[in-house]
Amino acid sequence: MKSFVIALVMLTLVMSGTAFAAAPKDKPDKKGILVVAFGTSMPDAKKAIDNLVDSTKKAFPDTEVRLAYTSNIIRRKIAKEQNVNIPTPTSALAQMNDEGFTHVYVMPMHIIPGEEYDDIAGLVNGFAAVKGKYEFKELKLGRPYLSSAADCDLMADILMKRFAK
Repeated sequence: MKSFVIALVMLTLVMSGTAFAAAPKDKPDKKGILVVAFGTSMPDAKKAIDNLVDSTKKAFPDTEVRLAYTSNIIRRKIAKEQNVNIPTPTSALAQMNDEGFTHVYVMPMHIIPGEEYDDIAGLVNGFAAVKGKYEFKELKLGRPYLSSAADCDLMADILMKRFAK
């Protein structure tokens, strides 16, 4: 019996080694952008989100662009009323990982860094900490639009020029 257990353990180790050796070390690069918004169920407001997603697709034509909403309430309302399922940032990143994306850039639509942005940052940091078979080669999080004093000054200049009258 002892020799049977030893043989079984050895076989398991050999088979594991073969599986590890057969796993591709370098998967081909596949880039994606995940636009993350709080979300909206209002059609007019949805146009603004769609415009940003469309602009991102035009700016990065060789990169797949996806959308996720942070609000579970909005996601459930859209699913119920429009029969459309919009993923959470967590499920969107997991899906992109499953589909072999190697480089993902998370673009938040937040105006200022706050609780929602901190939650996304924690999520991105968690995914970035994964090493080995399920890791992204690159996972980056963009900043909110007004995340520094310089950003606020620039926005103030833009608004002053736009509404100078």
